Amino acid sequence: MGQALPNVARNALNLWTEYEFTDQWEVGLGGNWLGPRFADSGQTALMPGYVVWNAMASYKLSKTVSLQLNVNNVTNKFYYENSYYTSASENHVIPGAGRTARLTIRTMF
Repeated sequence: MGQALPNVARNALNLWTEYEFTDQWEVGLGGNWLGPRFADSGQTALMPGYVVWNAMASYKLSKTVSLQLNVNNVTNKFYYENSYYTSASENHVIPGAGRTARLTIRTMF
């Protein structure tokens, strides 16, 4: 009893902010911080904490159509997102995604 759950950090923080330059242009920036956490229930393997920065830019083409570009992990930081541990002979860590961009077309009707 009293042990931490595997792959659950004691501390985490998510911060996001957006700014509208004009009625058409909007940008956003934010970060996700996750503190260190144990990879196993025996608390013998510790995964380090990390910070990942994300950004977005949005442009309104009309009242009903907009384009948005999201970039996750802007700095292309290497980090461990998850762990899988069943025994000392079978354990894995899963790396987080590298820099990723996604372009979205949004319509409202």
